[in-house]
Amino acid sequence: MRGFIGEGGVGGVVHVESFWGYDLDSSFGRALLADRSHWVHELPGKLFGNVIDHAVSKICEFLPDEQPRVLAHGYTLRPERFGDERDLLQDELRVILAGARVSAYATFSSHIRPAGQFVRVYGTRNTVAVDYIART
Repeated sequence: MRGFIGEGGVGGVVHVESFWGYDLDSSFGRALLADRSHWVHELPGKLFGNVIDHAVSKICEFLPDEQPRVLAHGYTLRPERFGDERDLLQDELRVILAGARVSAYATFSSHIRPAGQFVRVYGTRNTVAVDYIART
């Protein structure tokens, strides 16, 4: 993808979309929700603090602005409640980044299935996408 973009394959980069899916039904997710003293509950940003860098790192090289405008909204879709700090764990995050010439979305979701992980780069001539999870 980098080679294609570097050779001008998309033209000028206009927008980047990064999606990071996370399955709270996985062994790590179940351990996190089962243990109120799990280390992730102590992080600033909790689950987001542990994983959002994966989605954002896919955007940075295509968004040249050092200080883009950032709008973020986190929320919880999980219906279960525990009556303790686990209830503060948000499981959905939407981030919009706006630079002078390039914009980006970073999405973190614990509920969209399949829990994909991909990046798309939209340009003035073409769009390119990379899916980080092989489907069988």
